[in-house]
Amino acid sequence: MASSGTSTPKTPETPVVTQAAPSPEPVPDELAISGAVITTENKGQSLFEQSCGRCHKLPDPAAYTKEEWVPIVQNMRFRARLTVDEGNQVYDYVASLAKS
Repeated sequence: MASSGTSTPKTPETPVVTQAAPSPEPVPDELAISGAVITTENKGQSLFEQSCGRCHKLPDPAAYTKEEWVPIVQNMRFRARLTVDEGNQVYDYVASLAKS
């Protein structure tokens, strides 16, 4: 059979990955950054000050009980666009200072 004169375009071969990507390092509870140590406790404080303080004056954590903080943090977490984990960190921080 004779060739019709058209040819199939050649495509470059797709590289095959033979090694899996390295697993990400686990995130420790403490991170050393420029000599400062950031723990999950002061991460909650940092989130509280930066995220909550961005829109309004920060309330005194001791002004409310742990139980009173629950709906406050739940409501404000959405407004501040915090993740559930970040909201929990904020709650842990304010609850640690809440009135009895």
